[in-house]
Amino acid sequence: MTDTAASSSPPADVVAKPDRLFRMKRYLIVLMLVGMGLWFCYDGFYNWPREKREADAVETSQPGSSHKPHSDNDIFLNQLLGVALVPLGLLALTWFLYGSRGEYRLSGQSLHVPGHPPITLDSITQIDKSKWERKGVATIRYQPPGGRSERQFRLDDYVYDRDPTDLILKRLEEALLSEEQNPPAGSGAG
Repeated sequence: MTDTAASSSPPADVVAKPDRLFRMKRYLIVLMLVGMGLWFCYDGFYNWPREKREADAVETSQPGSSHKPHSDNDIFLNQLLGVALVPLGLLALTWFLYGSRGEYRLSGQSLHVPGHPPITLDSITQIDKSKWERKGVATIRYQPPGGRSERQFRLDDYVYDRDPTDLILKRLEEALLSEEQNPPAGSGAG
């Protein structure tokens, strides 16, 4: 009796949250960009100009000194890199967080993915797994309600937790296969 009750109950929600390792790697990239930018700013705006002034003072008091300071071009390049890398790091952080925002959630017959309205499993029209084995990326096409044009989204098991993402894809494939085998009445398929 318990087996029958368990088999007739709907499957539990499957939730794939952003992968921690993916995000940690991206945070490290951002930290390196911002850290290098700050270091370049320090050298370009403070340290190297100070060394150049000191070297010029030594050259004035002791002509023929062998100490060669950083050139104006070196200083300018450090200033340019410093000013560019800090905003680039912050822009990268925004992009990385946007790319791994939200979660994939399969709840009953409805799939929720970031940037899309809830997608019913019977609205899925195609699953492209050409990049799945190599990259863990599947492109899912679906027909939104209201006769709007077909849309697509990606399932990526590198950006989001792998096991739940794989399970969601498996259930989507089962639903699409079931839909192909049992087309709705009046669809013209025979």
